[in-house]
Amino acid sequence: MKNLIIVLLFLPAFVSAQYGIKNCHTDLVFGYDYGDRIDFENDRMHDRFISPIQTLRIGANVNYPIADRWLLVSGFRLASKFSYEDFKIIGSNRNPEAPAANHYRVNSQDFFAEVPFRIRYILKNINRENRLFLETGIQFNAYIFSHWKEKYFEQFGGDVGEEKIERTNGFRDMHLTSNFSFGWESEIRNGPKFFIQTIGRVALIPADYSYDKTTYHVGIETGLRF
Repeated sequence: MKNLIIVLLFLPAFVSAQYGIKNCHTDLVFGYDYGDRIDFENDRMHDRFISPIQTLRIGANVNYPIADRWLLVSGFRLASKFSYEDFKIIGSNRNPEAPAANHYRVNSQDFFAEVPFRIRYILKNINRENRLFLETGIQFNAYIFSHWKEKYFEQFGGDVGEEKIERTNGFRDMHLTSNFSFGWESEIRNGPKFFIQTIGRVALIPADYSYDKTTYHVGIETGLRF
């Protein structure tokens, strides 16, 4: 929890950066993406299924013009990644210390801090209020902690399990992803701009030690640009 508090202290600095840096603008960002591990196969022999990864994020960008049509983009986000593992307990793989269950499911929610470093190019000014843009770059991701809940499903009804919040050894403290985006922004009555953009990410350094597989993520980000 201490790590989360330290992470949250950085957020106001990014939100207010436009007031201290000339020509700098700030984005308030909300995002969702869906991803999975590349070249990973679930264990069909033992009826083991590991789900794809869904991610929700909130944060802020700082956009600094560096040339005509070009901007440097950095920022700070908090991301919550959801996944689950379903494992049917049969015959020889039954743990004698586990409850008399047919199968169990572990629901995981893993929290990361994200710091992107991107270049944005204004692709086309449609008119004075609307424009299209491209973004590309990398993103550093720091693991914070996990919340997980394990359920054993009893043979004769009901379920038992346990719930924990902790750091695990299953994730690298830091991993790296690439990023590519295509987006559109529109000015709202001479005020802030609304933007929406597609997101494509590929892990250059995998997050998960357990499977050590490169992941891909596709999704969308939206928000306001001040």
